[in-house]
Amino acid sequence: MKKEDIVKAAKEYRETLPYCDDAKIRGMSVGGEIGFITGVEWFMKSLFHKTKDEVPQPIGDYANEVYPQIPCLVKGHLSTGYGYGVRYWNVKCQVWDDEECDDYECDKDDVEEWAYLDDIVGNMDDLL
Repeated sequence: MKKEDIVKAAKEYRETLPYCDDAKIRGMSVGGEIGFITGVEWFMKSLFHKTKDEVPQPIGDYANEVYPQIPCLVKGHLSTGYGYGVRYWNVKCQVWDDEECDDYECDKDDVEEWAYLDDIVGNMDDLL
């Protein structure tokens, strides 16, 4: 998602607001557009965590006492090169496992930042 996409979505959102000739209300709809953009930017920045500061924590379905692994979108030095990929945080061994969740991928510090995959894709049941 690029800044232009966010601005376009904000303008589309503003166009759904009822039109009124009152300058105060028009100002509020522009304020709504700015709030929309600010909210999206905050959400995007809050998704990723620096590995040097914290590692994924097992919660919900991933709080498995036997062998907890947490799916994440990561950015760093992976077996496929530098960039983004889906990897699993191995809570027991404190390393990143590959996308199939069964083999060692890289050490903790090879990943610069990560985001819980669930935070990105969300829970569709919550939206219905």
